[in-house]
Amino acid sequence: MAPIAYALRADHQGTVIIDGAEVPRFTGGLLKIDDARELDVRAELDAGNGTIVVAEHDALLLNRLDAYDALKRVSAGDADAVTAGTRRYEDLTVDALREEAKRRGLTIEAGVRKSELAHALAEHDVELSDGNTAVSPTPTHQVDVTPAGDVAPQEA
Repeated sequence: MAPIAYALRADHQGTVIIDGAEVPRFTGGLLKIDDARELDVRAELDAGNGTIVVAEHDALLLNRLDAYDALKRVSAGDADAVTAGTRRYEDLTVDALREEAKRRGLTIEAGVRKSELAHALAEHDVELSDGNTAVSPTPTHQVDVTPAGDVAPQEA
């Protein structure tokens, strides 16, 4: 799957002077994706060096970003990692990520890296929302993560 990237439109880039202080022209916004997910646009742009990279199968997130006036689609270039959605798990420890996966009924193999756990949980968030506004608290299927970090493909 090819990732899809977003960046600020030209009229939202750069800085302005407000009360003698230089501040970003675009200060951000919080997008509600569904009942389980929100996206802090400024934080995602900052963490992604000016871009937000989204998995092509995350239709709900793509629709929200496409409709967001400050953003435009740009080339994902060599991006092979989806960044949007995984940051909500970055501050958690590996044990906390494993506990969350266990709570959801996901199968996680030994030796999986933290980034792979975060990615698996973010992918599961997408699967749970799958365009629905009501997200079930219990998973309807399992996501297997191999030590190589491959997430089992899911039917859309």
